[in-house]
Amino acid sequence: MRSLVKHTVSRGIGQRPIPHRATVLCRRSSAGTCSRHDHPGAYCVASAAASPQIIGAGFDNHWQKDAHAVMRSISQCRLVVCQDAERYDDMASEFKQLTQYTREEGLNLQECNLLAAAYKSLVGAHRHSWRILQSLEERAQKEGNTLLMDLAQERRAVVRRDADAVCGEVLELLDTFLLAPASSAEAGVSLLKMKADFLRNLAEFRVGEERRHVADRSLAAYQAAQDKAAQELACAHHVRLGVALNTAVYYYDLMGQPEQACQVAQQAFDEALVHLPRLGGDALNDSARIMQLLRDNLTLWGPEMRGGGEGGAAAAGAQA
Repeated sequence: MRSLVKHTVSRGIGQRPIPHRATVLCRRSSAGTCSRHDHPGAYCVASAAASPQIIGAGFDNHWQKDAHAVMRSISQCRLVVCQDAERYDDMASEFKQLTQYTREEGLNLQECNLLAAAYKSLVGAHRHSWRILQSLEERAQKEGNTLLMDLAQERRAVVRRDADAVCGEVLELLDTFLLAPASSAEAGVSLLKMKADFLRNLAEFRVGEERRHVADRSLAAYQAAQDKAAQELACAHHVRLGVALNTAVYYYDLMGQPEQACQVAQQAFDEALVHLPRLGGDALNDSARIMQLLRDNLTLWGPEMRGGGEGGAAAAGAQA
């Protein structure tokens, strides 16, 4: 076994080569080569059958970190594969494993985006079902069809239970593992926004005082994300714009305050427009995409602010 690269696969994620699933790390000798395989590189691999001593307590701190880096890269690859296959339940399960390797360094922005994609897709399916059942229940009530109304209410209770489980799972992940050790400013802001988003989703399945309580928690998280973004990210940064976009959706969609929603969206758009020419490449494209969503929402919400729109026409504002 002369070269690690020859026996590894890489998806372009992370900084280290990724071993095949059937391979494990060997200990490196003090001379920097593997005593078993005379491998000159920093790493060597051997089959699990030939080397039963897999990464364990015998490794020093340096090697434990290296082992975590390799396993983290493997986990990232699995997440990408699951996302391509639209296996969002599998992505959620994989993130529970990934947290074992990110407690010290925190998630990077790519991992944050994968986390958001997984749980947004899972919650999105429940939100869609909830709205259909809500519409069905309202129609049955108007028609006096008590049987259909009872069935819709019964199914909504199931949807709420399932949505609570998904939101609770991701919020626990965020609170337990992810918020404190964010690896960068943009990752930290993204995680705070994510927490606010899922609290907003959770509030959609609530009524009365319970809804208000969860909505207040969501707003507090949005405000924390806005404060952090204002301190650490430029006005035209796409993550900061995403916070403003979703905060505006919070005010419109959840709180029914179109004037406040438009104010947040317009301010973010105007501030970013001044700094947009300084960007280039992917950063410019990412920011321009969010700014277009802000403009689309302002176009949707504007007529209602002026009293000329229909209440349900723009209820689902675009979000990041």
